Parts: sequence; structure tokens; C-alpha cells
Amino acid sequence: MVIPVITLAGSLQDTTTESLSLFKAKRLFEQADSLKKSDPQQALVFNREALSYAHYVKSSELLADINRLMGELYITENNLQPAINYFLISEKLYKEFGNKKELATVYGHLGRMYYNNNFELDKALSYYNKMMDIAMEIKDKQLMAASYDNLGSLFLSLHDKEKAYGYYHQLLLISEEINDQTGIGKALNNIGEIERHRGDYEKAFDYYKQSLAIHRELHDIRKMAINMENIGITYYTMNKPEKALNYYLQSLKYYQKANDQENISSVLILMGRNAIKLEQYQKAIEYFNKAKNIAAKNNYHRYYMRALKGLSKAYERKHNSAKALDYFKQFEVYKDSIFKINERNNIAAIKTQLLTELDNTQYKLQKYEIDMLTKDKKIYRLKMNILIAVLIIIFLSGVLLTVRYKIIVKKQNQLREKDAELHHAQQELLKSELNSKDNDLMSFALHIVQKNKLLKELGTNLKELSKNSDPDTNKKLREMSLYIKQMLQIQEDIDLFDQKVSQTYDGFFHKIKEHFPTLTKNEERLCALLKLKLSSKEIASINNTSIKAVEMSRYRLRKKCGIDNNTSLTDYISCL
Repeated sequence: MVIPVITLAGSLQDTTTESLSLFKAKRLFEQADSLKKSDPQQALVFNREALSYAHYVKSSELLADINRLMGELYITENNLQPAINYFLISEKLYKEFGNKKELATVYGHLGRMYYNNNFELDKALSYYNKMMDIAMEIKDKQLMAASYDNLGSLFLSLHDKEKAYGYYHQLLLISEEINDQTGIGKALNNIGEIERHRGDYEKAFDYYKQSLAIHRELHDIRKMAINMENIGITYYTMNKPEKALNYYLQSLKYYQKANDQENISSVLILMGRNAIKLEQYQKAIEYFNKAKNIAAKNNYHRYYMRALKGLSKAYERKHNSAKALDYFKQFEVYKDSIFKINERNNIAAIKTQLLTELDNTQYKLQKYEIDMLTKDKKIYRLKMNILIAVLIIIFLSGVLLTVRYKIIVKKQNQLREKDAELHHAQQELLKSELNSKDNDLMSFALHIVQKNKLLKELGTNLKELSKNSDPDTNKKLREMSLYIKQMLQIQEDIDLFDQKVSQTYDGFFHKIKEHFPTLTKNEERLCALLKLKLSSKEIASINNTSIKAVEMSRYRLRKKCGIDNNTSLTDYISCL
């Protein structure tokens, strides 16, 4: 009698512990959610703790919400890599239990991340379209309005004013339909932006003022600040700096009331440019310095960069060449560092996408195997009544389990190899950040080779798997193989590599043309690769050709350039 009592007590204790953990996870998540705007750092602490409790109780719905909030919090920290990871986890969980509304919200976050950081705008468009598809499917007009707003902003940034106008007009119509004054105000302001870009300033003023009237009724000081700022920009564009200043000052006052530090720095930069137009150079310097200090304190990289450029221009107009040059050098150095940060974010996003696709493939294969095992057990139990059938099933099951075990071992080995390769690639990336510009370009070149190799191997493995799969799985594997083939179009990577070489060695191609005007484009690229001191093997890998072909190209280049055999071709090119 003792054993059942102990078992029951242990079971009750486990149930109590799980209930308590679930309660703590929910409570911590609610606290984090309430602090995400006012104190994101503390919110992150609470949400991490909530995540640990939610993992313990294995609550998929709560885990999805916590991972989504974790992504939102990392966005406020401008830490894009973990933000993408958490959003992709929440996307997978929301899909599993069919929460389409929250799934659409996650797609909106992912789209804005790619859009706001100016890399892979096609991915931003893809996520925005997914969000819109769900909004249409579930007929959620608030989600539709948010999707129209997102798509309008994206196409406006791409200078496609007609498409942007169409989406903002749809935003206005649907906001009027559901009597959403905030949405109406936003749509009117954004249509005003399009009219300003078109050069129809009177229409722009009319839309801005309609939007401003709505925001005044709503007492939304931040949106009022945006309206004032846009009116100021319009007057500045019309070459009326005195009127522009008046609206900039009103906008600044509202942003300060809202404690919106990012937009305070933005308006200060606009006021600095306006002061230069008014030939108030000392005032411009004051505005730019204030903007620079705020941007430095809050890590607003683009505004810090603009403030440095503004200071350089102000001192130049003030005929202080030394300070103008100093600030311009600071601007150039900072611009290079921001470019590297964006490149790292871009590469990290690509790696995350590849890892997620690998995880999804593994997950689907495991699920398929579980389904197959379940079916086998049913068949096995069904035929246990007949001795001959039992013997046949035992024999076939033994063979099937052996084959399946070999497949599982093979898959596990392949996945370990992929993990090792990805880990190695990650280590190479981290090391490349500590090297010079030459090493950075070499790492990028090797990254192209490594990525193509990985994709080719993955494509081969998927083709192998499709031989032993059922028709549905086989179809999905073929779709993935087709996607991988599309990704193997490396011309875009080569073009980006050429662009990086041109930026790093400013004037190099011009010198090559002056010395050797008869060189072809391929020979110019070979010169650039030799300047990086790359070996023939490395050059062959980048150009997807043989070492012998590279050696022949080097021979022809030496002959065209008139370089004798006693002179190193690489040293000669490096001196140019």
C-alpha cells in the first residue's frame, strides 16, 4: 500500500510544480510586456526568466508569445541577429497551433527589420505580402491597414510613388471604414509625403494639415511633431528657410514632450541644415553638436553620421578648413564602420535563414519517421493473429528497421557535418572582423565558395533522400532542391565582390585602364584578385573555373602588360 501513496504524492507534486512554473512564466511575461517601451532592459531580464519557466512546462502558446516579445526587445537594442532568431522560432510555433493573427504580426516585425536596416528589401516585401495574405484570409481589417501602411512605406523608399500612393489610399479607405482616426491621420500624412515628392506642395500642405487636425483631437503629440516636421521639410524644399524653422521648432518641442530622442536628433539635424541655408553657421554648429551628442548616447548610427557630415559642411562654410576636414574624416571612418555593421547583419541574416531551413527539414523528416513508425505498429498488431503473417512481418520489420537505422545514422552524420561546416564558417567570419581590408575581401570571397559548396552538398543530400521517400515528401524535397538551385546563381555575389574591391582600392581600375587600355573586364578583375595576393587556386574557386585556366589567364595578362619572367606578376600589380 505504500508504493501507490508515494506515486500519487509524487504525481501531485509534479503537477503543482508545473502549475506554479506556468503561473510564474505568465506573470513574468506580462511584466516584460508592460515594460517593453519604458524600460526595455528590465523587460529583457523578466522575459528571459519567463522563457526558462515556459520551457519547463512546455507551453507552446506561451513560448510563442515570449519568443515574439524577445524579438521585439532585441529590436529596441538594435541587435538584429538574435531578434531574427526569436521571431523565426515564434513563427514556427504560431504555425503549429494555427494562431494566424499573431503569425501575421511576426511577419510584420520581420519585414520591418529587413526594411529599416536597408538590406534584402525583397525579403521585406515577401514578409509584408505574407502578412497581407493572412489579413485577407482572416478578414482582419486592422491587420490589413497595417499591411497597407508597411507596403506603402517600402515602395515610397524604392521611389515607386504610384504603388506607394495606391497602398496609402487603401489605408485611408479602410481606416475610414472602421473609423480608425489614428489610421486616417497616418494615411493623410503619408499621402502628403507622396505629394511633396511629386512637387505638388499645395496638396502636400493640405494633407499635412488635415492629418495635424486629427492628431490634435487625439492629443497625439508625437504624430503632431511628425506633421510639423514634414511641413517644415516642405518649406525648406520650397527654399523658405524662415518658415521651415518655425515648424521645426514646434516639431522639436513636441518630440521633447514625448521624450522621443531619436526624432529629436533628426529634427536638430534638419534645423542645422536650415541654419546653413540662412547663413547662420554658428547656430548650425550648435544644432549639429546637440544632435551628435544625443545620437552618440543612444547609438543612433545614421543620425550620428549625418551630424558629423553637417558639422563638416558648417565649418567649411565658416571657412574653418581644418575643422571641416577633421569632421569629414570622422564621417568617412564612421560611414565605413556602419557599412561593415550592415554587411555583418546581412550575412548573419542569410546564415540564420539557412540554419532555419535545415532545422525545418530535420523537423519534417523526424515527423515523417514518427508517422511511419506509428503505421508500422498498427499493421504489426493487426497481423499478430496469423502466425505466418507474424513471421513475415517480423522478417520485414527487421529489414525495414535496419535500413531505417542506417538512414537515421547517415542523416545524423550529415547534419553533424553541416553543423561543423557552419560552425567553421562562423569562426572564419569572426576572425575576418579583426583583419585588414584585404583580409576582409578575401574572407568574403571564400564565403562565396563555402556557401556554394554547402548548398551543393545539401542539394545532393536532398536528392538522395528523395529516392526513399513517399510521393508527398518527395515533392517537398524536390521543391527545396529547386530553391537551392536558384540560390546557386552566384553572379550577384561576384558583382558585390567587384563592388567591394572597387570601394576598397579607390582608383585602382582607373590606373589599370591608363596603363593597359586593351585589357578586358575579366583581365581587370584578375588584376584586382592578384592585388589581393590571392593564389591561383583561390582565384579559380571564386571564378568557378580550373587552376589551369587561371594560369593561362595569368600568362596572357603578363604578355599583354609586357612583364618579363623575372618580375613577379603579383608584386607588379600590387605596386599600381
